[in-house]
Amino acid sequence: MSKQNGSNAPAAAPSDRRILFVPLQRFRFRRLLRLHLAHRESRNKFNLSETKKIREQKEEREGEETLVDIVRLNSLGKKSSLNTKLLKCEVYEDENPKKSHTMEAHQLQHQAACMRKALFDQGYLDEQFLQLEDLEDEANPNFVEEVVKLYYTDSARFIRNIELTLDKNPLDFEKLDDFMHQFKGSSSSIGAKKVQKECTQFQEYCKMGNFEGCLRTFQEVKQEHAALKKKLESYFQLARQAR
Repeated sequence: MSKQNGSNAPAAAPSDRRILFVPLQRFRFRRLLRLHLAHRESRNKFNLSETKKIREQKEEREGEETLVDIVRLNSLGKKSSLNTKLLKCEVYEDENPKKSHTMEAHQLQHQAACMRKALFDQGYLDEQFLQLEDLEDEANPNFVEEVVKLYYTDSARFIRNIELTLDKNPLDFEKLDDFMHQFKGSSSSIGAKKVQKECTQFQEYCKMGNFEGCLRTFQEVKQEHAALKKKLESYFQLARQAR
């Protein structure tokens, strides 16, 4: 009877750890969000005065340029309509390289948008990724990419812990379930939908004590994890070029 009590006592520990893990597993992620929001607020206050100053300088400069154009046209003694046409041609010729560059940027933006859409259509990402995108601004244009890099740094550690636990004999299914629970929570923070699905299946096999199922599903987890990393890296690279 004492042996049974002794064997049942530690069983509550993983459950307690799992309950306590919920506020801990995203500590770094929440801290990064708070720093980002504080930085954006201070940046916006600074930009209000700077934007007003730049707008006033631009209006003053445009007014001076307009006055110079009028004086130049009058000194030439030509008709205003003809001079206006000539000026338009000059502007078109000067802006032609810019127009070509703009068209190229639009094409890259279109390609990046299609690649992003495919990630959702193919089930790699969910709405959590959209919430991360909402936190990006001009001051932090690579915010989502930074969060994703943080995720892959943390998840590599989780994968290593699971691999080491799978090599042990006898197998500790409760410990495996805990590690995969952490991995799943980290994956949900960036909206890694397919990875989360495989993590859930792995946990089901842990509950059943199915070693073969755990081993097989763990390979699926790593494959989806690597596939998403490759696709996101390509997307972020294209998105940077399109800016």
